[in-house]
Amino acid sequence: MAKETYRSNTQRTKRTINFITAVYWPLLAFAYSIWGLIADNWNDPLIVFYVGTPLYVLAVVVIGAAKKTLREE
Repeated sequence: MAKETYRSNTQRTKRTINFITAVYWPLLAFAYSIWGLIADNWNDPLIVFYVGTPLYVLAVVVIGAAKKTLREE
């Protein structure tokens, strides 16, 4: 019994680390790049696309990672 509990905890830890890797670092990178784009192109009417496109890609990646994480349980 203890061995099974330990194994599931290890799996949960691995899943958590994978989720953080899949979501947190891309989120940080996108936030940094979007911050730079906003600063550089503040008066450009295309700023909606500059900011919206990475946000859309990020949303797809995060939703995909979340679904994959939930499916593995």
